[in-house]
Amino acid sequence: LRKMRSSLEEKINKVSTDTEKTNNVVMELRTDIREIKDRLEFIEDRVSGAKRKGEVKEKENEKIWDRLLDLEARSQRNNNRIFGVPEGEETNTNNMERFVQELLADLFPSLSREDLDIERAHRTLQFCSREGQRPRAIVVKLLCYNVKEEILKKAREVRFFEWKGEKRIQIYQDLPKEILDKRKKFDGIRKICR
Repeated sequence: LRKMRSSLEEKINKVSTDTEKTNNVVMELRTDIREIKDRLEFIEDRVSGAKRKGEVKEKENEKIWDRLLDLEARSQRNNNRIFGVPEGEETNTNNMERFVQELLADLFPSLSREDLDIERAHRTLQFCSREGQRPRAIVVKLLCYNVKEEILKKAREVRFFEWKGEKRIQIYQDLPKEILDKRKKFDGIRKICR
């Protein structure tokens, strides 16, 4: 009986020390978990703050981009693009502005040459087109906005101009690529409305 009792006391003491060790480990784990939770809250606060700042910056960037696009569109306000003029036609004249002035005078006899004040004219900055490819467009900056609008109005009515026999010339407003892309999204709806 004494042996049993001493054996039981030893086992109880061992269980007691094991329980105490386990309690200490659990307390350490609780402390660690509290620290982890605090750190996570801190990180979540920083992440949510960064997200808010990112959203604000994104809105600011959108506004800046819209302003830039508006400025680009305004700088192209007096510009037209002429499509379909074969490459090399302008070599007969030494001056692209003079060539375009003569071309527009041929296409629009109602406009006098004095009305066709051209500040600048040039081919688009693409590779020179090869035989059989579509020729590069000519960008024209007119000094008078009203003349530019009159040219566009007549160009919308006629759509294709015949020049030197069979060549099909088209004239459109010069717009930034982003605006053209936005307009393309509505092509289907525009066709339905016609």
